[in-house]
Amino acid sequence: MSAGDLRLALSSALPAEGVRTAFGFLAHRMVEKLPPRPEGTAESTPPPSPLPLIACDGPGEEHLFRPHESWVTTCGPAIVSSNAPTGPT
Repeated sequence: MSAGDLRLALSSALPAEGVRTAFGFLAHRMVEKLPPRPEGTAESTPPPSPLPLIACDGPGEEHLFRPHESWVTTCGPAIVSSNAPTGPT
C-alpha cells in the first residue's frame, strides 16, 4: 500500500457533521476503509536480538559494551582515544 492509498482511505468522504474523537475516527477508518492485506504477503519479522555485552579490548579500565557487529571487539570511545595524538607535535 502506498502513502497515497493510506491518505485517500483516511481523508476521503469526511463526515459533514465532524468527528467526535480523532482516535475513534481513525480506528474506524483503519478497519473499514483500508484495503485488505494482499495475499501472499508475509507478516513482518521481528528485529534481530541485540548482541550480548562484551569486554572492550581497548585501553583504559575494563568495561563492557554492546557491539554493533559480531566482529567488533573495541568500543567507539576506546578507538577514538587510541587514535588521538600523543605528545607535542
